[in-house]
Amino acid sequence: MLRRNLLYTAISRAKVKVILIGQKQAVFMAIHKSDVDKRNTILSDRIVAYYAREKQNLVG
Repeated sequence: MLRRNLLYTAISRAKVKVILIGQKQAVFMAIHKSDVDKRNTILSDRIVAYYAREKQNLVG
């Protein structure tokens, strides 16, 4: 079930807010596992950037 297309569908259908519950590693696994044709989306880049900002906020 950890597939990029399923994660993208779940997030893109949200109307107001998305809250991901679970392990960060599972999200990263889903981002990098794509068994379907390549999609033109920057969702994975946005998620990685978000976690980078969050990590920076905790450190600095």
